[in-house]
Amino acid sequence: VKQLLKFEAQKNVIVAFSLNPEEIINSIEEKTPKLEKRLKALKQVAEHGYPVGLRFDPLIYCQDYKRLYSELMESITSLNIPAQQIHSISIGTLRFPEKMHKKIHNLYPKSALLNQQGYQDNKIISYPPKIDEEIKEFMLSTVKDAFHDVAIFSCNS
Repeated sequence: VKQLLKFEAQKNVIVAFSLNPEEIINSIEEKTPKLEKRLKALKQVAEHGYPVGLRFDPLIYCQDYKRLYSELMESITSLNIPAQQIHSISIGTLRFPEKMHKKIHNLYPKSALLNQQGYQDNKIISYPPKIDEEIKEFMLSTVKDAFHDVAIFSCNS
C-alpha cells in the first residue's frame, strides 16, 4: 500500500481487499495480514482517492458465521468510506477445483476446513448447495444493507 500512496490515485486502478473475520483469518489464512492491517490499508487507499473493491471470497461456513460476518461488516462500515469510492463488492463461498483440493488436502490432512462435508459438481469441491446458498444469501443481504448503489458480483463455482 505504501507504494500506491506515493502516486496520484488513478480511477482505472482498483485496489481490492480480501476480507474475512479475524477469527477465520487467524485459523486458516496462514501468513496473511491481520484484519486490522487490511482495514487500515483499505481506508488509506480509499482516502487517497483509489477506487476500492471489497472481496468476501471465500466466505467460510462455520457455526457462528452470521455473527462473525456481521461484526466484520460493522468494522468495515465504521471506516466511513464514501460509497463512491467503493468500485465493487464480490461474494463467493469456498470452492476448489478437484485436483487442487486433493493436493491441498494431502499437504494439510488434518485441516478442519478441508475435512468439512464437501459437495462435488463439475469437478469443483464446495459446500453442499443448501449451505452454499444460505451463506451467500446472508452475506448478500448484509452487504446490501451496508452499501447501497454499489455493484455486487457473485463468484460462482
